Amino acid sequence: MKTTKTLLVLALFLAFSVLAQSLVKSKAGILVSSGDKLLKLKSNSVLKPDDKYRILLQPDSGGYGYFVMLTNDKAKLLTNSKAYKDQILAYPPKGNYENFKKRRL
Repeated sequence: MKTTKTLLVLALFLAFSVLAQSLVKSKAGILVSSGDKLLKLKSNSVLKPDDKYRILLQPDSGGYGYFVMLTNDKAKLLTNSKAYKDQILAYPPKGNYENFKKRRL
């Protein structure tokens, strides 16, 4: 759960770098696949080790999106891409879901 919150916060802060003077807004969410259920992650969500996640970001203007995972004192770039207005960026891409326990640095 801590890793998920870290991912989301970092993705929101680094997601869309345009000009420093510009305010960039985006919609963000984490989807969790738990068995045959698909849920939106909330602050009080309880996760199981076999649950899978997917992070979604939708900017209101263009720029670049970065998904970075932080663990302890390490950072790893998961993916980055150019973003266009109202385009949905996702990690992992192509409708896949990532295991919570799978990603380690």
